[in-house]
Amino acid sequence: MACLPFYHIYGLVVVLHSTLYQSLPIVVLPRFEARSFLDTIARFRISVLYLVPPQVVLMVKQDFVKEYDLSSVRYVMAGAAPLTEEVVKAFQARFPQAIVGQGYGMTESSTVISMYDATRKDFPGSSAGCLVPNIE
Repeated sequence: MACLPFYHIYGLVVVLHSTLYQSLPIVVLPRFEARSFLDTIARFRISVLYLVPPQVVLMVKQDFVKEYDLSSVRYVMAGAAPLTEEVVKAFQARFPQAIVGQGYGMTESSTVISMYDATRKDFPGSSAGCLVPNIE
C-alpha cells in the first residue's frame, strides 16, 4: 500500500520504486485518512505496510481500528522517525500475525541504510536493524 507522499524519499523509493521494480501490485491512496486507510487494507487484503510512526501509533491506540479486519497484514516497516519499544510491543500485541520493524535512511543515501531482518521472528522491532549490503 502506498499511503506515504511520493515527494518524500521513503514514499518514492522504498514504497513506489521498489514495489514496482519487484512487479508487485500497489494500492495508492491519494492522501492519508485513517478510516480510508484501514478500509483499503481490509478490502484489498494488503499484507505489507510501509508506515511512519504516527500511523503505527494510530493502529495501536485508536479503538475504531478494531472495526476492520486487518488479519492480512504480515509485515510492517516503519521509517522516517524511530518507534519506541513500548509502541512496537503494543503493535505486536494487537497484531500478533505481523512482523513489525524499523529502518533507517536519508535522502542523501538514496534512502535505506539499515533495516531489520524480517526473516527472524526474534529480531527486536525497536531496532533500526543491520546495515544493508554495500553500506559501511
